[in-house]
Amino acid sequence: MPPNQDRRGSHVLLDEFFASADDRFVDELLLVDEALKLQGLVERWRVDPRPWAMAMQWRYLESPWATPGHNVVVKRLYKAAERRLDFAMVGAFLHRFDCLVRRRLRARYTWDVATRTAERVEEIGHATGGLRGAVPTAGGKPAPAGKRPGDGRQFSLRTRLYLRRRALRVLRHLGFRDPAAYVRAASAALARYRDEDLDTGLGILDSWCLLQLAFHGHAALEFGVAHADLAAGRSLAELTPAPLHPTAWRSDAACGALVDLVARARARLVRTWAIALLREQHAERLRQLTADRLLPLFEHDDDEVQAFAAATLAQSSDSGGIDGQGWLRLLSIRSVLALPAIVAAARSHPAALQTLTLAECLQLACRDATPVAELGLELVRAHTAKVLDADALTRLADVRCASVAAASTAWALGVLGEEANYTLARVMPFFDAALPAVRAAGFGWLAGQANARADAGLWSRLLESPFDDVRLRLVHELASRSGAPPLHLRDLQPLWTGVLLNVHRGGRAKVQALHQLARAVAVEPADAAALLPVFAVAVRSVRGAEARIGLAALVQAVDRMPSLQPAVQAAFPELRFVSAGATS
Repeated sequence: MPPNQDRRGSHVLLDEFFASADDRFVDELLLVDEALKLQGLVERWRVDPRPWAMAMQWRYLESPWATPGHNVVVKRLYKAAERRLDFAMVGAFLHRFDCLVRRRLRARYTWDVATRTAERVEEIGHATGGLRGAVPTAGGKPAPAGKRPGDGRQFSLRTRLYLRRRALRVLRHLGFRDPAAYVRAASAALARYRDEDLDTGLGILDSWCLLQLAFHGHAALEFGVAHADLAAGRSLAELTPAPLHPTAWRSDAACGALVDLVARARARLVRTWAIALLREQHAERLRQLTADRLLPLFEHDDDEVQAFAAATLAQSSDSGGIDGQGWLRLLSIRSVLALPAIVAAARSHPAALQTLTLAECLQLACRDATPVAELGLELVRAHTAKVLDADALTRLADVRCASVAAASTAWALGVLGEEANYTLARVMPFFDAALPAVRAAGFGWLAGQANARADAGLWSRLLESPFDDVRLRLVHELASRSGAPPLHLRDLQPLWTGVLLNVHRGGRAKVQALHQLARAVAVEPADAAALLPVFAVAVRSVRGAEARIGLAALVQAVDRMPSLQPAVQAAFPELRFVSAGATS
């Protein structure tokens, strides 16, 4: 947790936490701003052999450096890392020191006496306050109210430049003595850079250590003592890998370090640099990478990393060593760039895919990505050809890919619609599916199934559907039938009510519903009283020609059953009934 900035740190508590190896030590340390009193503590801390003490150093290194007086802590911890040859920590300090030096565009105005006009001029200057991660000195003033801690006087510019040059010098000398250790330390340092550290072109040029490590020999850059600049006529888009100690990056160990760097780097610039260097220096080694090494790349959030992993897998000689579970894990990623290549590679190893269970194949068939869903459907068909599990096939009602919904539904219902396999519980999920394409394909199957069309249970369940498209299709189905549905006409009242009260859609269906109501009243006058409220709404919501057809059917029903006249008169007060032989 971040320290409480409303109080000052307690030396008593700090000593107690240090002695008892309490993890609250760093939080309390960040509240202490007296450099002289911190000197004694840091001298004990940097030589403390306890693993806890080292863990606290790493935690302090990750914390914001915003407390006045902590410059003594930073410097002495760094020197201690140098003395014990802890190159991983030196690399971490290198990243923090590199981010302490940042220039900013500043605008100033010059006055032209001749033209009596002011001209706006932009110039680059070094930031002195409010720098992300900067350390105030002991003489820094407390931050004013409403401003961030650390807005006082920072490490001087000369000190900041010196610290990062010194950290880089340590790694550069390591490259001469032990290239393998240098690659490990440089990779760890590069992995710590974040996108927010390199969010502008000026921020990239000010990352002097990063540019030295990754682009030291590039002709587009001109390195000075304080910062790097672009050569005349060059741009950052031209940068290609040209690392410090280039021969150190050509070994087998360097290939592994670069693959790990692609997986864990937090800055896109570093990831693209590592990918480009792998393709340039390690093309043959990439073909020999095992699938286990590529899995972390497939699980990365960056689509570029996943695409790189997919391209590498397609050329890998080890892809045949991936088992069914490995392919299942690879096919679970969400990258639209990488999935087609993964599916193509998986198709080339059918023996591994055949080890997947039917449930796992159904899981693939229900994925959003079209290539994966198509592959899953093929595997499900292959399983069904061997052993039929009719209950499991209802899982295909949950497909989420619209492009395979029609094919998967038609095939599944074709199997489930056979007399030996048909049950209402197995086919109904396709009409209750969340995807409209599945429901539409279900009605396409129903049109050619005489047994299912005569299933009263199926009709009863369809009438309860909450989906508008199902209700409209049922109305069309009633209009196209040559005979009566396998239900009593009064059971269709909820369907007609839902269609007629839909104010947003279903204009043609409303007319069809009115005709069906009229036919129902004419065929079953006894049900007319129950249908009259719906009939009244229907007649008043369609055009005159259709309304007259409905009223004629209603009059015929009254003529056949005179006892309906009071109910009809109440529903249609504008109608006048005249007995036979009477004059109007």
